[in-house]
Amino acid sequence: MHSKKVSILIKTAMLSAVSVILMLLEFPILPAVNFLKLSLSDMPALIAGFLLGPIPALTVVFVKVLLFLIVRGSDTGYVGELSKFLIGLAFVLPPSLLYLRRKGIRAALAGLAAGCALMILSAHLSNYYLILPLYGISGAVKDAMMPWIALFNLISGTANATVTFLLYKHTGRLLRRF
Repeated sequence: MHSKKVSILIKTAMLSAVSVILMLLEFPILPAVNFLKLSLSDMPALIAGFLLGPIPALTVVFVKVLLFLIVRGSDTGYVGELSKFLIGLAFVLPPSLLYLRRKGIRAALAGLAAGCALMILSAHLSNYYLILPLYGISGAVKDAMMPWIALFNLISGTANATVTFLLYKHTGRLLRRF
């Protein structure tokens, strides 16, 4: 029992480190909202969710944002990091919970789709009511940005979900050895 907990802790730490590295490789994809940057940094958290469960997955999201702040700092007054954390939680939790209850490809795909949908919804709500107002953005400018933010999160969620789906079996096999 004790060695299982240590194993989960080590795997969570390894996936968190990979997540931070992937987050450092972020890049803008939509010129209209170039402050939104695509990275595959949610993929290790999704793998943690499938392999280890929801708590390690949420831990990877938290540690990723915390270590990113330590390594790179914040040029958004911590608003961007808060957004990454909230949206990351929304994205990672549904697939982790669904896969915990029912293993298999269908559950994984359903969870990833639900995670994408919840990510887009939570990004919309959090950006509209919290994040953009914290940046001082309101009115017509905020309304004009919302479709771009939704498109960005659709692309980001789809990219992270696709890469996770393609790599999970191989990565999971490798991590189960430890």
